[in-house]
Amino acid sequence: MPAPSDQTLLDALAAGQLSAFDELYARAGKFVYRVALRVSGRESDAADVAQEAFLHVLERVGTLQLTGQLTTYLYPVVTRLARRAREKAGRFHSDEDAFEGALAGLAAARIRNAAPGEAGRLAD
Repeated sequence: MPAPSDQTLLDALAAGQLSAFDELYARAGKFVYRVALRVSGRESDAADVAQEAFLHVLERVGTLQLTGQLTTYLYPVVTRLARRAREKAGRFHSDEDAFEGALAGLAAARIRNAAPGEAGRLAD
């Protein structure tokens, strides 16, 4: 007996058969993670993207009609989510750098402006 199609599993999931999700995840989970990792460049972002991608599917159960495999449907979803995660990580990274630079500048100014006897204590 051939394995059920991804659409058959989505229909079973819509009917309340939760084990169908396990099978869909087993079929597509590694693919989704690999694409997310390749696009986002970070393991933590890839895991988050994979979770969001499968949530995307769950939100559409009952209305989602595949014309091929689930991975074909998920590829553009995953790449969009992973690009967004990569861009978000880049913004946070540069914001952290700016914040740390500002703190270092404030600390240096505080040391420069301190009374001669206090400068050593403030540097510690």
